[in-house]
Amino acid sequence: MKKSVLTWGIALFTALFSISTSAAPTMPNNVSANVTSNSNITISWGSVSGATKYIREARIGSGSWMHSKEYLSTSVSFTNVAPNQYRYRVKACDASGCSGWKYSNTITIYDTPPAPSNVSAVIKNLDDVEINWSSALGADYYIREARIGSGAWINPVKYSGNTASFNDIAPNQYQYRVKACNYRGCSTWTYSNTINVTGAPDAPSQVTAVIQNNNDVTISWSTVSGASYYVREARIGTGSWIHPKEYTSTSVSFDNLTPNQYRYRVKACNSQDCSEWTYSNSVTIKTLNAPTKVSAAIQAGDDINLSWSSVAGAEHYVREVKVNNGSWFNSKVYSGTSDIFKDLYPNTYQYRVQACGDTRRDCSPWSYSEAITIINLPQGPEVVTATLKNNYDIEITWSVVRRALNYVFEVKVDNGKWLNREVYTVNTITESALKPQLYSYRVKACNNDGCSGWSHSNQVKVEDKPLQLKKTVFIHTDLLGSPVAESNQ
Repeated sequence: MKKSVLTWGIALFTALFSISTSAAPTMPNNVSANVTSNSNITISWGSVSGATKYIREARIGSGSWMHSKEYLSTSVSFTNVAPNQYRYRVKACDASGCSGWKYSNTITIYDTPPAPSNVSAVIKNLDDVEINWSSALGADYYIREARIGSGAWINPVKYSGNTASFNDIAPNQYQYRVKACNYRGCSTWTYSNTINVTGAPDAPSQVTAVIQNNNDVTISWSTVSGASYYVREARIGTGSWIHPKEYTSTSVSFDNLTPNQYRYRVKACNSQDCSEWTYSNSVTIKTLNAPTKVSAAIQAGDDINLSWSSVAGAEHYVREVKVNNGSWFNSKVYSGTSDIFKDLYPNTYQYRVQACGDTRRDCSPWSYSEAITIINLPQGPEVVTATLKNNYDIEITWSVVRRALNYVFEVKVDNGKWLNREVYTVNTITESALKPQLYSYRVKACNNDGCSGWSHSNQVKVEDKPLQLKKTVFIHTDLLGSPVAESNQ
């Protein structure tokens, strides 16, 4: 009896324990919500082993979870769902209980879509038009219409995307409008900007280039109807076309061009495109000839007189100098063709001259003088003067010589030799009590490098002294017998 009771107790405990520890099913591994046919929704989820049913709930917008419903299958569909945002959750159940909730993605059933926020029209390649519009939420397609000039809206066309292009549009004014649509209807229209397809203007009928003032060029071209600006390019020599520049006027001038051949081309442009090029005549800025001769000559020992030949068409001349083996320097501009340089230091000098137009950019090649050397020897005195004083004295003076440290003096009596060489630092001396003879003098200037040539004075003659008679008194009587005294003086 005791054994039967014990066996029954164990069996009861086992049965109770087995019931309390039976597990609920797992959550569905995926809950997916999809919109089909605009306003239909299909929900599906993965099957769960052991589940005898599934419970589905829905949330509309940000509301509470509701509409709890049981399903034996793993999918369900809803038709004609009102526009809103929807989310779903599903759990698997059996006799022992239910799993936790598994949530779907959020989906939206759209009402009539909003109008596109922007529609833009752009001209490309002169006569092509591209239209773009912003996407509208919930739109399945878009309808585009066009208006040409001030006419009616025409040509409705359906588009699935948000861009459209039109090629080879005839010149006119265009505007476009677009609306977004779906199965519920269409939005209001959104309008584009207005565009003007004008086409490229005609090319200028003529482009003329004229030389002015030797090295300036003026370009002018004909006015083109419909052009808002012009583009000009230049070609120098046989080079490429360069320097594109825009102008709103129909002429332009270039000053001080360097010698070369120039040609220009101009095209007319508007906001859409430009015409073909129209080409000017070629003009040539000529190089001036160089002076044919540049002469440098020493004068007065340390002065240089520079002169050069004139050049036809030259506005001025530029002169430079080179001292010894140095560089060319001391550039100076002249309107004439000569200059003199005084009191130069002993050195070797060479000069070069070029003929120029209005500026230094328009100048000839250089022409060169011979190299000439200034020697440090002083010049001879320009004047030597001998003057008789007090009958028997002679004063000799001579002009002062630049760079002379002293003077060498000699005298010649009658036709004799040059004698009595003396050295003086002054330029005036006096010889006294000279004998009656003919006197000549010569003087040369000297420094540490040597002496100049002789400079000669005039001749001065010292005369003999006249005889002095003694005074004699004669006493005699006159016819009357009276004594009379007479002198020989």
